[in-house]
Amino acid sequence: MIPTPERRRSNRLWSAAAAVAVGGLCAAASLLLVSSLPARAALLCASAALGAGAWWFGTRVWRRRVKLLAEPFPPEWDHVLATRVAFYTQLSDDEKSRFRSMVRIFLAETPIYGVTCELDETTRLLTAASAVIPVFGLPGWEYGMLREVLIYPHRFDSSFRSHARQPASTLGLVGDTGGPFNGVLILSKPDLHRGFEVHGDRHNVGIHEFAHLVDKGDGDIDGVPAGLPRECLRPWLDLVRRELIRKRTGRARLPAYAYTNEQEFLAVATECFFESPEKLAESHPELYEMLERSFRQDTRARFAGVAKRIFGPLTRRIGRNAPCPCGSGKKYKKCCLHKRRASP
Repeated sequence: MIPTPERRRSNRLWSAAAAVAVGGLCAAASLLLVSSLPARAALLCASAALGAGAWWFGTRVWRRRVKLLAEPFPPEWDHVLATRVAFYTQLSDDEKSRFRSMVRIFLAETPIYGVTCELDETTRLLTAASAVIPVFGLPGWEYGMLREVLIYPHRFDSSFRSHARQPASTLGLVGDTGGPFNGVLILSKPDLHRGFEVHGDRHNVGIHEFAHLVDKGDGDIDGVPAGLPRECLRPWLDLVRRELIRKRTGRARLPAYAYTNEQEFLAVATECFFESPEKLAESHPELYEMLERSFRQDTRARFAGVAKRIFGPLTRRIGRNAPCPCGSGKKYKKCCLHKRRASP
C-alpha cells in the first residue's frame, strides 16, 4: 500500500490511540498496585516509554515506505518495465508513478530467492510486475499472506525437483495453507520471462499465480475473487458452474486448464483479462464484466490499440539492423533481440 497523506494520517491516529491505550493502562495499573512514590514515578516513566514504543511500532512500516519512495526510481528498472511489461506502457504518467511505487515497495518488502539459478534484476522486476498488475485497481491491497517468492531455473515436478533434462509440467505454484510451503510462491524463471514476451496470447504464469493469492485474500483459495462485490457472489458462482458444464459439452471459451476446478478457472480467466481483454470481452462479456468489477480495472479500454503498436511488431520478423520497435533508438540486434536471446 502506497503511503498517501490520507493513509499516513490514519496510521498516525491509530498508532497514537494504541500508544495512549498501552501507556494509559500501564500507568493506571502502576497507580493502583504500587503505593511508593519513587516506584510509581519509575512505573509512570516506563508506561510513557511503552506508549512511545507502541507508536513507533505502529508507524514503522509507513515511515520506512516514505523513506524508500523518496529515493529516485532507477532508470534501468524503468527501462525494463517500459520494454518488457505491456501493462505498464498503457498507463498515464501518474499511473506509471504509482506502478513504480508499488513495484519498489514489493521488492523492498518481499524476499525473492533464486533456487540454484541466478536472480537478475529483470527477473525480480517481472516478478514484482506480476504482483502489481492484478491489484493495481485495489489501492489498499497488501500481500500479507506472502512470505517469500522462490524462482526455479526450470519447470518442476510434484516433489519440487527442477532439472533441464528431466521433463516437468509445473510452471508455478502457491503453497497450500497449513503446509510447509504456506506463504510461498514458486515460479519457473523461463516461464515467468516467457509470459511477458508476447502480449495477447492469454498466458502469463506470474499473473496466474498472483491471481491465486488475490483469491486467497478472503482466507481461502476457493475460486472467488477477493474484491468481488457481495451482490455479485451468487452470479459469479452460477457463472463458474455453467462454464465448468460447458467444458463437458465441448463448448469451452477459455484455455483448457481453466476447467480443472473453480480455483484454476479464476486464475486462467485473470490471465485472459490482463493478457487478452478484447477477446475475453467479445467471447465472454459476462465474465469480463465480473472481473472488471472484481479488479476495478477496464483492461479492454486500457489496451485498445496501444499494446499492439508497441508489442505487436515483436511477434513478426524484424531485420537485425532495423530500429528496435521498443523505441530505444538502438538497432534491433543490439536491443530486444539481444535481450530475448539472453533471457532464459
